[in-house]
Amino acid sequence: MPVLSTLHIRVGFVLVIAVGVLATAGLPSASADLIGEKNDGPAGEYSGSCGGKKSDPVGIVFRGKASVLNTRETIAERTGWRNVDTGLTVFGHRVSSDKQELSVRQSNGKYACDENQMAIAEAGGANSRHHVRLWRAYSKTGNVVTVGTPHHEDFVMHNPLNNHCELIPGILSIGNHAVDRGGVNQSDDSGFDQARHKIKKDFSDAGYEISSENWGNTVEFEQCDEDKAGSDGYGVTVTLVYALHAHSNPATEMSKASAKLNGELLTEEPTTEYWFAYGPKPSQGASGYPNKTAVTTVSGPAEIGVSEVVSGLAMSGTYYFRMFARNPAGKVVEGDEIAYRLCLTPDVNTYDNGLSPGPRSIVTCDGSVHVFYRTPSNTLGHKWYQTGNTVWGSENLGGSVASEPNAIVDKKGNIHVFYRTASGTLGHSWWQTGGTVWGSENLGGSVVGEPQAVVDPTSDALHVFHRTSTGTVRHRWWATGATVWGGETLWGSPASDPRPVVDKKGNINVFFRTTGGSLGHVWWQVGGSVWGGENLGGSVVGEPLTVVDPTNDALHVFHRTASGTLRHRWWAWGGTLWGDETLWGSPASDPHPVVDKKGNINVFFRTTSGSLGHVWWQVGGSVWGGEDLGGSVVGDPQAMVNPKDDAVHVLHRNSSGGIQHRWWAWGGTLWGSETLWGSPASEPHLIADNGGNINSLFRTPSGTVGHVWWQEGGSLWGGEDLGGPVAE
Repeated sequence: MPVLSTLHIRVGFVLVIAVGVLATAGLPSASADLIGEKNDGPAGEYSGSCGGKKSDPVGIVFRGKASVLNTRETIAERTGWRNVDTGLTVFGHRVSSDKQELSVRQSNGKYACDENQMAIAEAGGANSRHHVRLWRAYSKTGNVVTVGTPHHEDFVMHNPLNNHCELIPGILSIGNHAVDRGGVNQSDDSGFDQARHKIKKDFSDAGYEISSENWGNTVEFEQCDEDKAGSDGYGVTVTLVYALHAHSNPATEMSKASAKLNGELLTEEPTTEYWFAYGPKPSQGASGYPNKTAVTTVSGPAEIGVSEVVSGLAMSGTYYFRMFARNPAGKVVEGDEIAYRLCLTPDVNTYDNGLSPGPRSIVTCDGSVHVFYRTPSNTLGHKWYQTGNTVWGSENLGGSVASEPNAIVDKKGNIHVFYRTASGTLGHSWWQTGGTVWGSENLGGSVVGEPQAVVDPTSDALHVFHRTSTGTVRHRWWATGATVWGGETLWGSPASDPRPVVDKKGNINVFFRTTGGSLGHVWWQVGGSVWGGENLGGSVVGEPLTVVDPTNDALHVFHRTASGTLRHRWWAWGGTLWGDETLWGSPASDPHPVVDKKGNINVFFRTTSGSLGHVWWQVGGSVWGGEDLGGSVVGDPQAMVNPKDDAVHVLHRNSSGGIQHRWWAWGGTLWGSETLWGSPASEPHLIADNGGNINSLFRTPSGTVGHVWWQEGGSLWGGEDLGGPVAE
């Protein structure tokens, strides 16, 4: 979830850099100097009268359409500075809000000390950055202006030998920011002059009206590293002629053919028009995209979030969009370009099937990977990687977890994780798109084994199935817009976890091994009023596993038999009876089926001789094929179909403790084989996004999360240890 990783990176960023507010506190005050009076004034006063603390020197004034918000947004557009949260949080407590006080002229013409309303800093500049605080003020003629104190500063680590650059003297000794040395009494431009020159150049290059004058404030004062810094006395005045900003925000509610495009409009124009433009290739400019939404008009100032749903999109590939806005004078502004992928119908490619122990994963519409696992302290661990980031996020979601967690994601990008709690009830943790924290609840009940869940692709309703302590099948569900969870007991006496599948119409089928060793089946048909249940007979060993043919919604169930053969049961819509046949092979593990978008089916298993067994059905054929692919297989082989090109990929542990990768690409004549990084202690679970990127997560012997991946367009698999801890 694009929001989760950004949040955690920002917190780390704040802990290190956002401390400059304390750098000047408590220093000797300077004499009061009014600034810019010759130019109808920024009406700021570099003053020692604000609680005995002096601010950084004012170096820039914005006139015209110069609200503080418009000024901040315009600085961001012209300079590329993006970080608007530059305060400091330590252990959940705000110890610095990045505030300074400056004596500024009020609307009544008198001076008073005000805290700066906003601040903006160079994004990503943790150790060295440009930074400016902004105040609302009034000129001599009563017009609103914004004054700023731009500076360039470096983060200086605390030196315990001389207590230089303590963050909070005597309390917190991390380090602090120090403005670059320099001034009129030194040979170098100080950080105050450098930042002012940077803003002046960027605005001048963009054609803004700019003037400079000497405001006379050249006081130099000592920084925390004992260097001195001061301004050369000059200030810059910039005239802002429009107040219009369009921000593109990540797309949400992606489905197979539609998405919601989101943005934010900030305007002080009398009327503003906005729209979104989008297409399958990167572009820019109002006419650069092949598609655009209808134009919407807003009257008066506004600071609002806006959205438009677009449909009729092709499932494959990536889409790109920008938000655009236009004022009455015809000025057009555009937001950053954002890429998004459409969601696949949830299947074993977007989240793993939970067949065997180990970390469980999902991939969301934007390609972000989320991994969930039980920790040794029986809490819920979560790691995630957001497309475009360079590091994984990690957090402990708490709870009381006694089974492997099973995660699903709906078409809006909401994530749900279900598990058995230590007290034998149904636990549920969830992330809602646009939220800031995870939710968690205990749904009660009596759970045996691992709860299994599916999302109805037509409505985003959640359906959870599990065995109970009395030997029944329990169904819990949440319908969109509901306020409470539903619950009911279904037909059957399961001896294995009931495993559900859902087709594209929303029909749900659940299969399990009964206590009598036969194949149990319960189902919900769209338009019906009650669940059906039946015993399909046969001899079932282990866990029956099912795939739905995406071309016709036919059901295909595979399981081992007591005589050591591979059994296939199927139901085609319009039929009256289940089909039943024995396929090639002698499986020693549960068979793992996958189906591609054309309806070709491949099933993999460990044979009794420890090799990789494979049976397949090719669309247009008349019989199933079967072959022994050799190798040395430990545990259950894991398989998936790459949704981009229908290539088949199989991962399994080998007898030497490594990960073996087998693959088949359409048009090839032989299976590929290679050994990947890692020493798995659990099965290497597979997931893929519809851009063709593949990820496999597993538990390592040392109890951490191992990760191997293939990035579309690359030439080699990557491998890394993501840390833990993961319970056995």
